[in-house]
Amino acid sequence: MAKHQQLLLVAVVASVLLNAVDVSATTAYDVLAKNNLPQGFLPKGVQSYNLQPDGRLDVMRPSACNVFVTISGQQNKIQFARNFGGVIQPGSIIQVHGLSLNVRYAWVPISQIQRAGDQIELTAESFSLSVPVSSFAQSPSCT
Repeated sequence: MAKHQQLLLVAVVASVLLNAVDVSATTAYDVLAKNNLPQGFLPKGVQSYNLQPDGRLDVMRPSACNVFVTISGQQNKIQFARNFGGVIQPGSIIQVHGLSLNVRYAWVPISQIQRAGDQIELTAESFSLSVPVSSFAQSPSCT
């Protein structure tokens, strides 16, 4: 009888450990993919994230980060603050914080990210820009 209890205990512990590995394998990149957004929108080097039940997503990096993305044939710089995020929903992130787009030597805060077919629409203050989803096929390196 004692052997059966030991085997049961080993099985329970193994199951808990396997489930813990599964949970820790989920990344901020996976959260984007599960919401029909390209994983490559996030720069390389994301350290951690926090996803609340209401969809609030906070992403942490070791430092602020600038990346380049081609928009309408021109290289544009997007700045990710050390902590950034918003409220994620299928196909969009609203109430974005910590992201800015460099437009004519000025940083303009991005307020919303929306997927529309094969385009990602970046909304900033009084305008929006469409970028092909293919531009975010891979996570960019910070400059």
